[in-house]
Amino acid sequence: MEETDNEQISHQLISRIATVLSVVLHPLLMPFYCMAMLFTLPTYIAYAFPFRFQLLIYSIVLITTFMMPVFSAILLFKRGAITDLYLNNRSERVLPFFIAALYYFLCYYLFRQLPVPAVLVAVILGACISVSLALVINFFWKISIHMIGIGGLFGMLISISTLFGTVIILPVVIVTLIAGLLGTARLISGRHSALQIYTGFLTGAAVEYIMLTFFAK
Repeated sequence: MEETDNEQISHQLISRIATVLSVVLHPLLMPFYCMAMLFTLPTYIAYAFPFRFQLLIYSIVLITTFMMPVFSAILLFKRGAITDLYLNNRSERVLPFFIAALYYFLCYYLFRQLPVPAVLVAVILGACISVSLALVINFFWKISIHMIGIGGLFGMLISISTLFGTVIILPVVIVTLIAGLLGTARLISGRHSALQIYTGFLTGAAVEYIMLTFFAK
């Protein structure tokens, strides 16, 4: 009996950790994390812009790629267009994904109007493409958007290392470990299969790497 209780407690703890990871590493937060990473990596981007300008960038990204999509999802939920905010039902993902894509392209448009490096614009463009791909793939299959997000962060780091010739082993290792934890959390929660997780990660990584390689020069 005691062993059964301990197993239940362990299961609940693991489930809570998985939930926290899924929230903290939500795909809508990944563009913000990408910007934060770019402003802290040892490249000219971290030193070329004053803190006030960085705050402007953070504000635009948070509002257009996180706050507005979340607010729209809440409205859809209250109006009965979706049954839960986790979007577990693949058929209910279409409208929220489409709305999120519009906001992401708004962020891209705003970035094009500002004197920002091509790297930052390419990162947001990659995020736009990733959301659009997730929308298209969703018509046929349920891919992990969480892993697309963290995969995009990984792909960005690899591309930055190549573009600037900067050794950033530690950030790459940390993001890789976090991706592993997130993928495990998604498996534990039963949200996705292993194939959906691996495919999501590779898709996000490939899109960001390609966007930065060809559009950040």
